[in-house]
Amino acid sequence: MHNLRGGFGGWEDDLARRRRNLNMDRVSIFRRENEVSMMFDQIGRRASVVLARTSLDDACNDLDDAVRSLSEIDGGTVMANNGLVTLLFRVVAARRNLEAVERPPGAGPTASLR
Repeated sequence: MHNLRGGFGGWEDDLARRRRNLNMDRVSIFRRENEVSMMFDQIGRRASVVLARTSLDDACNDLDDAVRSLSEIDGGTVMANNGLVTLLFRVVAARRNLEAVERPPGAGPTASLR
């Protein structure tokens, strides 16, 4: 017998209703998984920025200490040794890394890398 909602009633309608509910549950689960994934992406991104800033601060402090330890000669020329050049490269690499992790996802390369 046909009911008012367009169905026949009985087990066919029950089965159809259960299928709809199952599909809705699947969509809900996928939506929750995406929300959790986005949350962890944001946390990981913030942690990467903090780590990159710390790395840059450490590299700058080490370079400052090395430059302060150079003998001050009025009007004299000081040659940069391998250790000082290595510290300079470390600062540049840390700065570029910080720029890269602070850049929004999907953005192009930084101006210094073009």
